[in-house]
Amino acid sequence: MILKAKFISLLFIFIISTSSFSQIRFLKRAIKKLEKAEYQEAFEDIEKYQQKKQKNLASPIGYFCKYRWFIDEKNPKYNPKLAFKNLDEAIKFKNYIDQEDSSDYCTDFQFCNPNLKNLRENAAFAIFNVIKANYRLDSMNTFIIEFNALEASKKATMYRDSVEYAIVFKTNSIIEFEKYLREYPKSAYYDAAQNKIYEIAFYNAKTLNTENDYLLFLQTYPKAPQKEQAKKLAEISARNEAFKSNALPQLTGFLQRYPTSEFLQEVTTKIHELEFEVVSKSNTEKDYLAFVAKYPEAKQVEQAKKLAIK
Repeated sequence: MILKAKFISLLFIFIISTSSFSQIRFLKRAIKKLEKAEYQEAFEDIEKYQQKKQKNLASPIGYFCKYRWFIDEKNPKYNPKLAFKNLDEAIKFKNYIDQEDSSDYCTDFQFCNPNLKNLRENAAFAIFNVIKANYRLDSMNTFIIEFNALEASKKATMYRDSVEYAIVFKTNSIIEFEKYLREYPKSAYYDAAQNKIYEIAFYNAKTLNTENDYLLFLQTYPKAPQKEQAKKLAEISARNEAFKSNALPQLTGFLQRYPTSEFLQEVTTKIHELEFEVVSKSNTEKDYLAFVAKYPEAKQVEQAKKLAIK
């Protein structure tokens, strides 16, 4: 009964995904008959549908209906052997038999079949392959929830995660990758998606190539593998911006932010040059002596001392 309930819920998925009125009519009728355990009639409705379209979504469903019909003990034509044969056909229809499920198995009806170690598992795999062949995210999510305790659900989850990752990958969008991480936190592609976010964000920072953009990257993604490179590029950009400005506030600000920078000497030298230009314009003893006291290591010190005496 549990299996029947699960399968009925999956049939609703197929109805949602169909576009033809005749498809909906036959499948709806089959569902109602399945709910009433009228398996023979359900199968007949499936066959009518199949007459209109050969080898379609209804084929494995039809075999499943026939399986339920033969396995029903109230059925005067009750026949476990034929039931399992039809279930096998549902599975084989999509050319899928899990090799791990090939150990010996004997059912409660004393019928052995090496491909049916787990009846519910194989039925779930048959349904999974139908959904897989006509992939829709809502249908796949419903399947995963309905069969969450089975191996088929795990394989469906992996398949869904890979398909959705491929879709997001094509967008090359940080927003879409972040959405993927929120929706699939246990995905095998979680790390790949996270690394892709780092990659895109770092590329954007490099394109803008400003200190602020590199610092924003570091603040937003402190665990990014590109963080050391981003720190270095932020320093280089800050140095270039300071020299381009040719202004004391920007140059002194650089030294405050990067006191151990490899550019320390050249920035300091530039500051000395600009400061000496300032005191040279004022040309007072007081300013020259202040320069000597503030920058005793500057190469302009001797010149400043001489000008101060004059």
